[in-house]
Amino acid sequence: MVLKKMFLISLALIFSFSLAYNLVSAQDRITVITLLGGIPLDYTKAEHKFLSNPIVNEKELNSLQAQGLSKDHSTRIITGRYFGGYDCAGYSEEVFLVRVDLGVDAATIIPVAAQRNIPIIMTDSTFLPSGTIEYLTDLRTKKITIIGGTIAVNESIKSALENNKLIVNRVWGKTRYETSLDAARRYYPSTSYAVLVNGENETEALLAAPFAKLKSAPLILVKPYGIPESVKQSLKDLQVKRVYVIGTVSPIATNELKQMNIEVLEKISASDLVSLSVEISKRIENEVVINKFKDIGYNWSNLGTPIYAAYFLNLKTRVVVLPSDMVESYTLFGFAANKNGSVLLTPRNKVSDQVASWLQERKFRELALSMYFSNQVLVDIQSKSVK
Repeated sequence: MVLKKMFLISLALIFSFSLAYNLVSAQDRITVITLLGGIPLDYTKAEHKFLSNPIVNEKELNSLQAQGLSKDHSTRIITGRYFGGYDCAGYSEEVFLVRVDLGVDAATIIPVAAQRNIPIIMTDSTFLPSGTIEYLTDLRTKKITIIGGTIAVNESIKSALENNKLIVNRVWGKTRYETSLDAARRYYPSTSYAVLVNGENETEALLAAPFAKLKSAPLILVKPYGIPESVKQSLKDLQVKRVYVIGTVSPIATNELKQMNIEVLEKISASDLVSLSVEISKRIENEVVINKFKDIGYNWSNLGTPIYAAYFLNLKTRVVVLPSDMVESYTLFGFAANKNGSVLLTPRNKVSDQVASWLQERKFRELALSMYFSNQVLVDIQSKSVK
């Protein structure tokens, strides 16, 4: 069973962390966690090497690839099962289902999922990957909300879920923009704030999702060179008065908002995705300090699925660092959002100057890093964070 496997993994990880924690004093320690199964290590000692004991094992990977899924998509699906549950204590009556290669749909629902502790899992567009029903059974799920229309997630998947006695609904529209509007109407029926982001750029949308969660605001997709008429009407219907605009959205779009008497509180943009991730992280950290948000803890009396995510929650890790050239798993953005944290991007072979400067300024004590970074990146990040 999935639960039993995760429980055993968690015990091993907790034990290894306890050993690492006691090796050095708290003053000199930064916890560097390697995602997808890495053991938490302290890189203040030069002899430490990057070790990995991946939860994405060959058996699961081969099983999904045998169904025609790529290795990348298979990895995203498996990772989603471990990190998608945030702090749901192992059981969740409702689960969001998104297509494995539609990051904009995932971004749309992440603020809702993180706020309500609803797991997000991923699927192929035409069939349910193996292990999905077993996972839902372990979660004691009763209701599935599919994000996207029938082109995104085929009706056959809805039927397969219903055949397993699950209640299935959809959040959807004819376009990605209208899907984001449907989510806004359903989960934020009356809101004065919204976060608008370039819907043509998947990574920009995902980076914006934790910010939207922190603001308790819907994440609405717009076109970079203008606001679609459907979005304009929905902003009026929702009575949105103030917005944050994130990413490569042109002045034409912001001028259209002003003509609608909607105040643009701030436009967060940058010359590249790495810099944008830093700018968003700065806004989130500033908000956390101003409003004195408390770290989200975890009740260890409720050990359950997904244990691996619960392990990180207990460490109060809030910031995830991912390679800038790949989206490892949409649920990792949701994981950061759930913790009132952020995702930083940097090249996989070096720490960018922007990220290095921010780490030195903020002095994060715990970071979760992708296992796809080079050894040198892990060492450099640790040194930048503790100076």
